[in-house]
Amino acid sequence: MWGGYGKEVTNKLINQKKKQYPSHYDAKKVKYLKSLVGKDYYSYDCAGLIKSYWMSDYGIKKVKYMKKYDKDAYGITLGNAKKKGKIKDLPEIPGILLYMKGHCGVYVGKGLVIECTSNKRISKKKYGGVCLSKLKQRKWTNWVESKWLKYVIDDTYVVKKGDNLTKIAKKYNMTWQELYEKNKDIIKNPNKIYPGQILNL
Repeated sequence: MWGGYGKEVTNKLINQKKKQYPSHYDAKKVKYLKSLVGKDYYSYDCAGLIKSYWMSDYGIKKVKYMKKYDKDAYGITLGNAKKKGKIKDLPEIPGILLYMKGHCGVYVGKGLVIECTSNKRISKKKYGGVCLSKLKQRKWTNWVESKWLKYVIDDTYVVKKGDNLTKIAKKYNMTWQELYEKNKDIIKNPNKIYPGQILNL
């Protein structure tokens, strides 16, 4: 859904987006979208898939509109880069954002990309959707490390004084429960961690 950023598909949302972006919502598409109402579908476009992550406090809370993150495919990638390069020099780091003119996606490693696209050939769906695609299927031009993300190369963390599982987990975009699950053999009590402990991420 053009202009979508993770809100549930409702008649109200469809009508709002149709009014906002009339050229992207013909009668057939509107009819199709209305057939999804009440069936637990959520609306995204390519940039919306990425910005919904930030608008939901890194996937922890319900999506809430935040103007700061409301940018198009260029603005969310090249326009917000702390580091960038040409696709031929793509580093093998999951979470790197990808850009081609008018479109963006997320590199997840090993030549795979998560993207939201209306391209039926890529998504295998009538009006497109969120899908896993192959890097080489597309003409990506650039990779970007976003200013709004922390990229982790190392897969361990050394506990510092004042740390707790919630604080550490938030740094690495996970919940404290996920962090605890990865370290059950190290952490006996999730409320007690000690400086110097090495945790798996």
